[in-house]
Amino acid sequence: MKTVFIISEYNPFHKGHSYQIRRIREELAPDTVVSIMSGHFVQRGAPAILDKFNRARLALAGGCDLVVELPAVYATSSAEFFARGGVAIAQGLDPAGTLSFGSESGNLTQIETVARLLTENKESMEVHLKELLAQGLTYPRARALALSQLSGSPGLESAMESPNDILAVEYVRAAQEMGSSLNFHTIRRQGLGYHATSLETGQFPSATALRQALLAGNTGQTLAGLPAEVAALFAGLSDELLLDEDRLKLILRYRLSLFPQAIESLPEARNGVGERIANQAPLLNDQSIQDFALAMKTRRLTYTRIRRLLLHLALGFDSLNYDQRRRQLPSYTRILALNRQGARFLAQTRKTRTIQAIQSATEVSEADFLPDLMAARLYSLLSPTLAPNSDYTHPLRIQD
Repeated sequence: MKTVFIISEYNPFHKGHSYQIRRIREELAPDTVVSIMSGHFVQRGAPAILDKFNRARLALAGGCDLVVELPAVYATSSAEFFARGGVAIAQGLDPAGTLSFGSESGNLTQIETVARLLTENKESMEVHLKELLAQGLTYPRARALALSQLSGSPGLESAMESPNDILAVEYVRAAQEMGSSLNFHTIRRQGLGYHATSLETGQFPSATALRQALLAGNTGQTLAGLPAEVAALFAGLSDELLLDEDRLKLILRYRLSLFPQAIESLPEARNGVGERIANQAPLLNDQSIQDFALAMKTRRLTYTRIRRLLLHLALGFDSLNYDQRRRQLPSYTRILALNRQGARFLAQTRKTRTIQAIQSATEVSEADFLPDLMAARLYSLLSPTLAPNSDYTHPLRIQD
């Protein structure tokens, strides 16, 4: 049995994702392709445009055999913890499997070298980083230059400047730190960049561009960027799309107004960040969440970090010991959708898995499942087509 894992968001599943799966099947000939997918909320600190059950259904149509969930604690965290959660689930499902990921460089040797340098020189890296930040550099640029200084090889800078390479490095780094036996495989990213917003003919679109097309009402352009088998299903889900953040903004205004100190208990609110956001909360009365986060952005404080912090506040993660939770390895993953091959994989690994693969929230303790339950209930407030208790009632989807 040969298993390939993909850590994903599929927000939405587009032609670039289809290309990755096709290349995996051509180059690795796996028996099973397993997607470890974010749930209702994604790493950039926003709700997904479709709930996790519908996105899992689209992933099956796009070529995956099994879709399991990356719990919300990891899915909405920084690259380090996002990667640790995903790698730990893959290791727990099949320690002999291969983790495949996209990267701008397509250079697995370089990615592994950078990961090793960061693991072995963590304290030195932090010293270089602080010095460069003190010079006024942005955090991403300071991190890239710190790596260059540490390695003595300027060519390695690029591995810490592009989102896909950053995640690739964190996947390998996480595996190294936990002594994982997983193999690695990378495919060079094709088409437009991660943050590109245009939809050029003949190019694989970015998920960002597809979401913006939907916001602008250009559904046809979005459908053109999806594989045909996915587009056919996606077209029927128009009533379930979550495209605006008006309701999320109301929840944030409520929490910042009535509980201004709550944000300061979250780990990413350190060094006065939470206090600054709470003090500037009145700006949200007239600004979108995006504009508010941009207004809070500084050289050291990235837009995405602010978005994640605001999302954690809306989720109520301030009531959890969130930092401790994200540093622990996941104890379970939820099965979201599978085909016959995915079912065979689960049957064949039943006795060898070291992580629980659950079909319902009833299979784990309430305390362990609480963050995912909070995520489901918040998403149901933002998108009323999803039932608040869907994690207890949603049927497992098996595709022929």
